[in-house]
Amino acid sequence: MKSVINAGSPARGVPQGLRLVGILLMAAMLSGCVTNPVAEWGTDGLTVEVDEGAGTAVILNNLGDSTGERETVNLVGCDRSHIIPEVEGNISETSYKEKVHIDGWLTASKSFPEGVEVVGGAEAASVSSVIVRLTDYDNARQNENGRLSITKWDYPTTGIKARPPGYMKSSDFPQSGWSVVGLVPGNENVLKGFAALDWNQKVSLEGWLMHGNESDGSWYPMAVRATDDGHCRIFAGIGNAGFSGSMVVTSIRLEKHGTIDDDHAYNAYKVRYLGSSGYVLLLLAAVAGAFVLYVGSTGVIRTGAKWSAKKMLSEAQMVAAKGMRRELKEAKTTIEEATGTEMDLEKPDVEKEEKLSKLDEGARVDLGDFDVEGALRGQRPDPRALGSRPEGGVISTVEADEMDVELSELQEDLAAQREYEMDAKKSGRRGVFVPESEGSEEPAEPEKARKTRRKRKVKEAEPEPEPEPEKPKRKGPSVAEDDDFSDFSL
Repeated sequence: MKSVINAGSPARGVPQGLRLVGILLMAAMLSGCVTNPVAEWGTDGLTVEVDEGAGTAVILNNLGDSTGERETVNLVGCDRSHIIPEVEGNISETSYKEKVHIDGWLTASKSFPEGVEVVGGAEAASVSSVIVRLTDYDNARQNENGRLSITKWDYPTTGIKARPPGYMKSSDFPQSGWSVVGLVPGNENVLKGFAALDWNQKVSLEGWLMHGNESDGSWYPMAVRATDDGHCRIFAGIGNAGFSGSMVVTSIRLEKHGTIDDDHAYNAYKVRYLGSSGYVLLLLAAVAGAFVLYVGSTGVIRTGAKWSAKKMLSEAQMVAAKGMRRELKEAKTTIEEATGTEMDLEKPDVEKEEKLSKLDEGARVDLGDFDVEGALRGQRPDPRALGSRPEGGVISTVEADEMDVELSELQEDLAAQREYEMDAKKSGRRGVFVPESEGSEEPAEPEKARKTRRKRKVKEAEPEPEPEPEKPKRKGPSVAEDDDFSDFSL
């Protein structure tokens, strides 16, 4: 799958309505901290020694597969007629002493901090590469007809596939009016300045073309065309097509960062129109503004919450809530002093709750060794009261139900007996009250499995006519008779 890099258009999809402080902070961070990676300068990276008087440069490359390679190249520019030689081969060291310029709109850039493999010559020494839409610096601007689409960029100047607006193929890049330039730093400041090659800005590169001592043409670009206005600005390559080649860069002029050369170092924290100190102040102001906004927004939220609470609650409820909060704090302090451990009322102990819930789910009651008769003989409340409590959690057994029925029948029998005795006293009757539970006893049947006995209503027995008492037969002397009372014989 090909990866497409779009250049020449601002980022899209950015959410609207960002806060001012967030925008300032992001702009400051991106402008000063986010930079392109660059190769190292020195024995562990790349070293270039330029001798403009002699017209030569010594390049020591320790990147990638070019470790330890040392090459001396000739510096080539415009001649006295402001013409760059269009043929390869041996070029006079004294004829071409005017520096070369590549100006225009910086559409895209790519860094090769670890060097490139397989290739050699100028490609191996080019640690960065840029795509520039060729024009003079003052008139450079973003293309209004579309944007450049890049599908392949593995080496600084070769094998690039890109399609400028208005073209159908990407394999013919660079097309007319476009250039891809491999950059070899002329000094350490310029190497660090490659990190400032941000897309979509004006750029002017100043330096030299390179011609090696070999005749394979791996250093010097073919058929270079430059202006004759004394500026020696490259505007085309072979057959007026685009330019493709490498150059030793001794100075960079950027719209966003100014001039970078041997006397002017690149500062990653320098922001245009502000400078390094202005950037630091802007960053501090952004942080302070963010803190002020945070404190202010927190106060607004709390004020709104209090206002809503006053609207929803009465004055008495507000006072009660404050008192409850105070009492909760006092209780928390007392418990902490007694136990010696801190309590966090905002974060409940979830682990303990889970353990308790698991214990509740698996809880079982074993009544195998429970002494029912001993419990009944002891003092306990009325079993009917226990059974009527919805929150008591009492478990009713068969024995308890039978005992409950027997107690109820006994109480009803006692009540019926008292009522019968009261009626008998009023009516002058005599007799013995026989409870229904005793009078209806039948011969016991063979013992069967116990069943729960239902309550039965005890009907009040209707009073029967009192039988006339029989006169007992006298076996001895009577007081009512006139017999002799002196006979005490038995």
